[in-house]
Amino acid sequence: MEILLVIDMQEKYMNSYDSDLINRVNLRIREAKENAMPVVARLRV
Repeated sequence: MEILLVIDMQEKYMNSYDSDLINRVNLRIREAKENAMPVVARLRV
């Protein structure tokens, strides 16, 4: 199993994003790596 992480950050919604978003994303990536799950990431800005 692998984790597909897609983050689509749109400038017009920047004020709506949770200020802790990056920390939560990093936590999920760290959990996946600790469980030997590959992480495939795509960031679209």
